[in-house]
Amino acid sequence: MEIRPVQKSDVGLLYHLILDLAKNQQLETYVETSPEQLLRSLSKEPPDFGALLAMEKGRAVGYLTYTISYSIWAGRPFLHMDDLFVTAKERGKGIGRQLMLHLREMAMARNISGIKWEVDRHNQAAISFYQALGAQVNIKGIGRWEFSSAAHSQGTDR
Repeated sequence: MEIRPVQKSDVGLLYHLILDLAKNQQLETYVETSPEQLLRSLSKEPPDFGALLAMEKGRAVGYLTYTISYSIWAGRPFLHMDDLFVTAKERGKGIGRQLMLHLREMAMARNISGIKWEVDRHNQAAISFYQALGAQVNIKGIGRWEFSSAAHSQGTDR
């Protein structure tokens, strides 16, 4: 098992894993990104996001995506984990744990204050997984103010 940062040449693999996660959650209609958009976002300096790939014998079997944000109170950056996903055939082998531990090592080496993410309060398996890593899971409301791509490109604020 190899955990490594995603490279620009990996966008096709990453995109297919993103679609696999969306299908798994029956949310594929919400995926608006494309391999081209992922490549543009990774090509920026600094990149819009980071990702780790879990590779097994040349196959991508999982991924973790994150962005870097800043904590005003901590006075340091923190990571926001967006997705953690392992393919159905590979679950239960510790791959998700390895992805999380790799992210933690990377964050600590960069003086990042912590890692934050969202988890559905009814997803007890995920909550138990994160708690087994030593993470706290705080159940609180998450506010969102989302803007559709169409509204954004037209300059409307609906």
